[in-house]
Amino acid sequence: MRWLGIVAWKMEAVSKKPKRVSFHKEVEVQVAAAADEEQQGNVDVEEDVEEDEEEELDPYVCWADKSIHIGLLQTSTDVPSLTTFTPEFTHQVVGESEKVVGYEGLDIQLLYSAGALTPFLSMNYEECITDEDPYAQPEDPLPMIREWLPADGIMTSRDAFLAKVDADATEFRPLPSLVPLSVESASMAGSAPSVESSGSASSSAALVEARNDNDTYELTVVGSEVEGFKEYHARAQTFCIWYIESASFLDLEDDKWRVIYLYKKQTSPDGKGSTYSLLGFVSIYLYYAYPENVRPRISQVIVLPPYQRQGHGKRLLRAAYQYGMTLDNLVDITVEDPAPSFTKLRDVVDLENCMQHKDLVHFKFVSTFPTAFLELAQSKLKLSRLQTRRMYEILALFAVQRGELMPEQFETIVQTRLQQALKKEQLGRERMRHVLDADMLAQAQARDEAMVKQCDAQAQALVLEYAQVLRSVLS
Repeated sequence: MRWLGIVAWKMEAVSKKPKRVSFHKEVEVQVAAAADEEQQGNVDVEEDVEEDEEEELDPYVCWADKSIHIGLLQTSTDVPSLTTFTPEFTHQVVGESEKVVGYEGLDIQLLYSAGALTPFLSMNYEECITDEDPYAQPEDPLPMIREWLPADGIMTSRDAFLAKVDADATEFRPLPSLVPLSVESASMAGSAPSVESSGSASSSAALVEARNDNDTYELTVVGSEVEGFKEYHARAQTFCIWYIESASFLDLEDDKWRVIYLYKKQTSPDGKGSTYSLLGFVSIYLYYAYPENVRPRISQVIVLPPYQRQGHGKRLLRAAYQYGMTLDNLVDITVEDPAPSFTKLRDVVDLENCMQHKDLVHFKFVSTFPTAFLELAQSKLKLSRLQTRRMYEILALFAVQRGELMPEQFETIVQTRLQQALKKEQLGRERMRHVLDADMLAQAQARDEAMVKQCDAQAQALVLEYAQVLRSVLS
């Protein structure tokens, strides 16, 4: 075994009789150590960057991501205690430098009513470069921001905006849903059920989770045929530009788009009704699949910063799956260019879903990806082929942990897939061997060795990824 030792499947004998090391415990140690090292590395890098930034910036130059403050207000009384958040990306708005020139102490406020998302935009600063040099020309960042906001409805009067916030709190209601979505089903998560049981987990477990939660949530799925959708999502998708790198807006005229919104529902201040706060949304495009089928693709998933790390990403992804299952002639549900953080979330949710099915968990794992597993997973969960293969490997690792599969067998399963490209190149070279000279063959051999090392490195990374996913689901 070249690489499986990184998760400490075995250890060197410390006495004459070798001891078997607990896989789960050793994986936790290895993953935790890697996470600590990575976190420490990130801290060091961030500190160095911050020091560089402080040295590089001139007095009248501000970082856009530190100057733009975004906030959500449920009522006007939230203002004294309002906690704003800053964007992760600003390059599409203010330029690649991500700086605003001409001000000291720049404070740009982009506020929204929490449910209806009525926007308010203002700018303040401590000093302007014209105070020192009357001929200097400071940049005006507000027009740059307005380009990404809806053309109508941007408020600039604070008093008028606060009055609108209170009106929205009383009057706003989510758009009507095209199909009913169950928050309980979308909340089914946490610890995986016993793999000894077959079929789906009962809804009572989800209802218990909902009852134990202090908040009430609502889901709604809408599209262009729903009145008010275009205007509402024109406001909602403005968050994408700050939190998705190289984000683009949806074509709201395209009737193939679906958006699922997640709201928190609370009792209104007067106690006579309810107020709604948008927590996040997921956008889905309904692609055609031959001959008369549909293949939904998840495009964007946004959880607003105040509500992150509270399980809402899981709720949205499960809601997307729940909606997909309502479609006629569904082939599978895919994802468009997932970020690493979303890949982890997707793995956890998909593995939790797999754990509901005994025939998937206790499948007889072999080195060649079996068609039977693909058909079984796609019929039950509508996973894409690539994601099904990933679940196959994670479940194989779980089988090793339970002692149902040897570590060497798991290594073969992963390496068989990773080395497919290498074997394809080698097969093509064998067919062309009669026209290749010695130098070309030597270069090809060197490429083969490099690809083998690359496969080993990928395998090491995958084992850690899979172990983290298993730990998240089983803990």
